Amino acid sequence: MINSIEANINQICIHKIGNILNEEPLVVAQQPIDIYDGGLKQVLLRYFLKNFKQPIFSNFNIGDQYESQNVIYNIAQEIFAEPNKIFNASQQIAHHLYTSSDHQAIRSGHLLVSYIEDVLIEDEMLSAIVIYKAELTDEFLKIEDTSDSFNLITDDGFLVGRTDKACIIFNTEKESGYKICVLDNTNKEKTAQFWKEKFLNLVNREDNFHKTKDVIDATKAFVSDHLKQVYDLDKTEEAGILNKCKKYFEKSASFNQEEFSETIFDNQDTKQEFQNFSNQYQQENNLKLADNFDVSELAVKKQSKVFKSILKLDKNFHIYIHGNRDLIKRGKDENGKKFYKIFYEEEH
Repeated sequence: MINSIEANINQICIHKIGNILNEEPLVVAQQPIDIYDGGLKQVLLRYFLKNFKQPIFSNFNIGDQYESQNVIYNIAQEIFAEPNKIFNASQQIAHHLYTSSDHQAIRSGHLLVSYIEDVLIEDEMLSAIVIYKAELTDEFLKIEDTSDSFNLITDDGFLVGRTDKACIIFNTEKESGYKICVLDNTNKEKTAQFWKEKFLNLVNREDNFHKTKDVIDATKAFVSDHLKQVYDLDKTEEAGILNKCKKYFEKSASFNQEEFSETIFDNQDTKQEFQNFSNQYQQENNLKLADNFDVSELAVKKQSKVFKSILKLDKNFHIYIHGNRDLIKRGKDENGKKFYKIFYEEEH
């Protein structure tokens, strides 16, 4: 979690961003909002920082061909150099976000930009730039006291406990593209991932979290897209391989590529197929799978859905296979009706 006990925020910049494809307007504010109220400062800090309970970090894409083109990276450098110029920088950010909002699935909303001092993250005290887009409003009731009774009114607003789209840029690792936390909770579709890809232009940070995640994803793709097609694996066989993968990552403090292949796959041909598939997977996804690294427990936990296999039998049954595939057998009776036989010790 990001520690905000010592953090301070003095100003916030707010602009309204429409969908350019739908000809909705961009409304750029002409001045920032100064924050003097201590209670409001604490609410804003909670809104900006507390929703990142388990931060996963990214970097700006600043490869040779991208650095001069990465708009937000260049603006972030200017802000960290001269924080008092954040309002003019926020106007540039607003224009860039507006021109990036060119998909029908992108909602209009309010852009919030601020500079925060003294944020503690991973034992390092840093300044940070927050770039938030609030899209979804909620209706709420407000009770007003009068001299001898109460009034009840309704209003719309943004929930402090919910984040729609967020980016926090920490003033460290500039040469690698800064250390960044990012969230997009409103547009999950591949076609609408403009926040991370088009607007921010981010890449995965080369840390143990992403190294672990990438190997798990590649293994899942190999089993589902290659082995299942070539060898006609059924769900129980697929579950058996994925369960071996899960146990390996849960029990191993460090990853070794050769040891992993030996543990997961039964024969040399499959190991070689996995190596060939991995080479192709890396090229297609523009990433490099590491041969050795420390396993990230957080990545294993977050990727737990990858290891689940579900048998969907007609419209009557769903069987979730979490463990030993030897305890489930597939068969066919004398009338040609298919069945599964399941063995267990306790019923919960």
